[in-house]
Amino acid sequence: MTAKLNIIAGPPRDKVLDGEAIELFLEKADMYAVCGGSTALMVSAYVGKELILEPSYPEDGLMSYGHIGDFTVTEGVVTLMAVAKYLQGEAPRPHKDSGAGRLAELFDRAEEIRIIFGTAVNRMHTEEISLRHKEKSLEDIKLQLEKLGKKVEIIKF
Repeated sequence: MTAKLNIIAGPPRDKVLDGEAIELFLEKADMYAVCGGSTALMVSAYVGKELILEPSYPEDGLMSYGHIGDFTVTEGVVTLMAVAKYLQGEAPRPHKDSGAGRLAELFDRAEEIRIIFGTAVNRMHTEEISLRHKEKSLEDIKLQLEKLGKKVEIIKF
C-alpha cells in the first residue's frame, strides 16, 4: 500500500477559492500537513477544529510545530526552505521537534505527495522571505523527492 501525504502551503490568491483548495487538501490521504500560520487558521476554521501549538524548543533554532486534529502544522516559508536545503544535502536533518523535522519525517514515510500551493501574498513576507522563496523551495522539494522515486504533484491556487 502506497502512503499518501497531502500538504497545503498558503491560502489561494483569490479568497473565493479557499474552500476548493481545502477540499483538495482534505481528499483521502494517510497523512496531512498544513504549512503556514494563515493557512493553519484557514484550515482550522474550515474543519472546525482547534489549532494547537506544541511547546517545544528545537535545538536547531527552527520553529516548533502544532496540529489541527490529526494534521501536522508547521510554520510556512522558513520551514519549507529548511526542508529543501536538507533534501538537497545542503543542511543537516532538522531536529525532530521542529516543524521542519516533522515535515521531513512525513516526506520519508510518503510515496505520493500532493502539495496545494496557495499563492496569496502574505503581509508577513519581507524582501528576504517571499512568495518566490516559497515557490522555489516547493520546486526544490519536488525535484529531490522525485529523485527518491516519489510521486509529487503541485497544484497552484
